[in-house]
Amino acid sequence: MSTSLLRSIAPTGKNRLPLIVCLVATVFISGAFAQLPEAQLPDGTSYVANRVVVLAKPDGSLQASEFSPDGLPATGITSLDQLCRQLGVVRVDSYYPGLLRRPELARLASRLRILTLEPGRNAREAALALAADPHLASAGLQTLPNLLYTPNDLYYADQWHLPQIQAPAAWDYIRSPQTRHAVVAIIDTGLQLEHAEIQDNLWVNEPEDLNHNGRLDPEDINGIDDDENGFIDDVVGWDFASNDNDPQEIHPHGTGTAACVSAVTDNGTLGAAIGFGVRLMAVKAISDHGQLVDGYISMLYAADNGAQIINCSWGLPFFQEYEQAIIDAVWAEDVVIVAAGGEADALTYPAAYDNVVAVSATDQYDHITPFSPYGDYIDICAPGVNILTVWDDDFTFLSGNSFSTGIVSGTIGLFRAQYPQLDNAATVQLMKQSADPIDELNPGYAGLLGAGRINAFTGVVSAQAMDESAETSDGHLICRPNPFNARIQIGFRLAEQGRVTVVIYDSRGRQVAALLREVRADGYHEVTWDAGTTASGTYFLVLTTPDRRLVRKLSLVK
Repeated sequence: MSTSLLRSIAPTGKNRLPLIVCLVATVFISGAFAQLPEAQLPDGTSYVANRVVVLAKPDGSLQASEFSPDGLPATGITSLDQLCRQLGVVRVDSYYPGLLRRPELARLASRLRILTLEPGRNAREAALALAADPHLASAGLQTLPNLLYTPNDLYYADQWHLPQIQAPAAWDYIRSPQTRHAVVAIIDTGLQLEHAEIQDNLWVNEPEDLNHNGRLDPEDINGIDDDENGFIDDVVGWDFASNDNDPQEIHPHGTGTAACVSAVTDNGTLGAAIGFGVRLMAVKAISDHGQLVDGYISMLYAADNGAQIINCSWGLPFFQEYEQAIIDAVWAEDVVIVAAGGEADALTYPAAYDNVVAVSATDQYDHITPFSPYGDYIDICAPGVNILTVWDDDFTFLSGNSFSTGIVSGTIGLFRAQYPQLDNAATVQLMKQSADPIDELNPGYAGLLGAGRINAFTGVVSAQAMDESAETSDGHLICRPNPFNARIQIGFRLAEQGRVTVVIYDSRGRQVAALLREVRADGYHEVTWDAGTTASGTYFLVLTTPDRRLVRKLSLVK
């Protein structure tokens, strides 16, 4: 039994900093991190054999404490407590172990509890009995989803999928550092936190970053929950399987997927990724025993801590009402959940839940792959065959819906970074409207492949055109002349007074010029950029107001 533990991880390889980890100050019962007992449904679905997850009705909540004053497990509802004793419930635990700060998430968590049964009891029978209680909306099993990947052999080739979705053209409009405004949570097997393709794009929890250098290092570990979210020293994320602040990978699937989202790009090593600087929140949900038991708990953490996109490259053909309720609460917090479809002829969850972007995989010819799903629930397709990505210590070709899902998450990251004024529903709609139709290339699958194959450039341009043409209440941006050879006039219209920041970046994302202007009245205003000795080329203007961020591509020709 332990209350806290400091341990040092010494990664192998050169230039890999040791990671100092502090476990949450909680008393754990013996065997808390042992392999959970598994059972299977007739269809092969695996679940935790001694756990039931209950969801109270919307007008109710369940007691937060684990035991009643007499030492028996309690939910706070007398009739339900009596039923629990009949069923052999020995523990009543909060579903979410931290402190949720977003109201919709907190309300949902107050209705959820995990009930643990004594040995020899049947979770399926207990769930059926509990579901009949009038105080509960549902009672379900804690399922163990499968990772959705199909590794392939290593051989050399280019990253064909990036030109296929027109990534280079999209990067003409938005790239790092603008893309760093988007955060994608990778709920998976953990990440190689010190990998050259991952480290610089890691999301860093600012209140826990004590030296404010935007990186994870020993100085950040003080054993204090600095942001008061219920997790001590969660600087780059959390490991829910081991309940500590070290979401280091235990299997290469997580890093391989994350590298498809946002491998460090334009750094002279290995490959690129569509996200081009989109930040990665590391949320480990799979245990050392290979059980993915905390995927939906991880969704609550990701949404509460600022992720705009959640990547779920895993799934299971099993519906549970409480999982849909969690997804609905996360969606209500303006988060886009992206999930991989599974078997070709079966629904897979979370992909098939409402308010989730369901992804299927295509090949170099935009043909649906033999391992990919299809149906009314699919929203979008993306390349998923021979995707060059990180795997262990290699840069390897892999195939699977996991990697097509990562590509979709990274592309949505571009959209959310450039157009933060679009909410999650509008962003998903933009993704669908800008996709390339592929029904004609897939006879027999018409209407079963979602909106088509994702197109990053068309999405960026569609939103750009929409933004340029709309006379909205919160601002309008005009750049004249463009192209230009010496000076360019930057005009903007505001409905309210406030500070406006105008920053110019070159095509590598380096700041070239910065203009600050305090606008004291609404209406139309102008600033001028004198390019002076700046070389010809493509530049990007970013204008930020108190409630909006606009991006324009500028062409300097001398």
